[in-house]
Amino acid sequence: LYLEVVSVNNSTNSNSSLMTLTSGDENATEGSETGDTLSWSVIYRNLSGADLNQASIKITIPSDVEIVSVSKTPTRIDGKVLFYDLGTLAPGVQESIDLRTRVKETASIGNTLVFSSIVQYRDSANRTQSITSYMTTLVKNVGVTEGIKNNLFASIGDLFTSLWLIVLFLI
Repeated sequence: LYLEVVSVNNSTNSNSSLMTLTSGDENATEGSETGDTLSWSVIYRNLSGADLNQASIKITIPSDVEIVSVSKTPTRIDGKVLFYDLGTLAPGVQESIDLRTRVKETASIGNTLVFSSIVQYRDSANRTQSITSYMTTLVKNVGVTEGIKNNLFASIGDLFTSLWLIVLFLI
């Protein structure tokens, strides 16, 4: 699973925030299973030619997801919201916050999990700017689906075996 959302603020300069989500299951393009560990990053960069002052990031984790690890210690945590005070970002700076999270076993199949980040800063004209990025994944349970398929094929196989025996008996 690889999801990427890029938001760019073009009002006075070109800064961006990028979120990427990956899962160890390369076939998980349709969503994430309960119990899956998701590795993802919030990448922020200053593409302007000026300092960005009072920069901060707010990362919101869905309630059906638990945090396993974070590469940078948040300034503050409020429930499932991580706050980072970044200070001044010089021109050309690019950094990331890498997270590992796990979809709770109690997550409801079919729910959409929405991860979001908001980068806020003051530009060179001292105006507050913000960039929002988000990504989603659908909670699915392949194990149950595969189990249903396997039971169905096993039942059909049993039916054919029974029919074969009936055909042999008739001959």
